Amino acid sequence: MSNPISIIKSPITNRIYAGRSRAVKGLAPGTRQFVGDKFDVTDEALHAVAHFLIHTDDIKVFMLPDGREIHLRADVKEAAQ
Repeated sequence: MSNPISIIKSPITNRIYAGRSRAVKGLAPGTRQFVGDKFDVTDEALHAVAHFLIHTDDIKVFMLPDGREIHLRADVKEAAQ
């Protein structure tokens, strides 16, 4: 598909957006630009990731370019009585 759906975090608004995108020539490899409408999916994306992590009972590790790591996990806490 020439314009796949991409999910990108905006460095300006710090929100997560989804929409169709295309490759941008002349910039860094892998750079994409939205074409048409984009949608703020921040809350839905975080909710989906949290439920995914709860059901996998795993810690996902992502490497940063400088060698540091991001560790993601979800913990379920009992409601306060």
